[in-house]
Amino acid sequence: MGDEGDAQSRPLYAVLGVAPDATAAEIKQAYRHLALQHHPDKCSRAQRIPEAETEALFARIALAYEVLGDEQRRRRYDLSGELPHNDAAAGRSAQETFLAAYMSTAPKTARAVTQADYSLHSLDNYEVLEVDGKDVPSYMREIVARGLGYLAAVVEGLEQKEVVLLRHFVMDQMYALLAYEPPLDADAFGGERGYVITYYDAPLQAGITPSWSDQNGPGAKTTANAADRSELRQIDAATAERRRLAALEWVSPGKPADVSAAKHPKVPGSGLTDERLFLAAKMLAKREADLGSFTSARLRKELEEMLGLDAGGLKAFGSAQLMGIVLTACDEVEEEAERGTGGYAGP
Repeated sequence: MGDEGDAQSRPLYAVLGVAPDATAAEIKQAYRHLALQHHPDKCSRAQRIPEAETEALFARIALAYEVLGDEQRRRRYDLSGELPHNDAAAGRSAQETFLAAYMSTAPKTARAVTQADYSLHSLDNYEVLEVDGKDVPSYMREIVARGLGYLAAVVEGLEQKEVVLLRHFVMDQMYALLAYEPPLDADAFGGERGYVITYYDAPLQAGITPSWSDQNGPGAKTTANAADRSELRQIDAATAERRRLAALEWVSPGKPADVSAAKHPKVPGSGLTDERLFLAAKMLAKREADLGSFTSARLRKELEEMLGLDAGGLKAFGSAQLMGIVLTACDEVEEEAERGTGGYAGP
């Protein structure tokens, strides 16, 4: 490699502590090490460094990697010594850089999953999402960034691990963020080689605090007591509000939040009983041809309105239980259609 004087003449190399002829892999590894070492969620409290100073250093490290980690920007920088001004490297936040550098696109493998398989502890029940692709909208990226910051603060040797975002096949509101030593397998998900946190995405359900959940026991390989870092798992109010507004717009695009109840036929009777809930599920199955594409939040909202319940009226029913009732109702509706008996078709 070139000498240290060459690195000093190009400050970005000095920021990362690498020589001008460093390989792309060496630059990425240097960034990972420094970004993790100086991540605001990890070091500001542990090392008693002022938050502004920590964030400034974290941003310098990110800019150095944005330039040197991109082949074209690096070539231009080597030739001119100038920093980019009008491209993504100048405008991207340090947190975005950290997210992009750590979130891997793990190999996607075909997995057999049945609608009855609700386990949250089996890798086979999750799909891999591409954080930089169409799978993850902007509001979810901010939530993932929060979870990644928490992993940076508590997981030992994160710079040597891969991190992947997973979503449950059936309970599609359940996400998992997994830091692991490859390969991505069952042992990485629930064994010694991995550290997993989960997020339940329910922005319209009252009483559910938007935060990541860490169920790793006291024997988990952490750099600090995870309980002492619980505030790092909380989703900030601004992000939570953006997510809530996005959910409202998705449920009722272009309309006020208080959608007219006329859209939802009411179930005969009153109160919450097993019979009324199942009848509501059957009515919904007959009305909606694409019911299988509904999220748990949308199902819950539709059923609550059909039953005349306030928001959160079905909170006694877990998402898996509610999904099971709906799937059973769908099966019964199909059987009735095959037999030529319609039963109650609703208004």
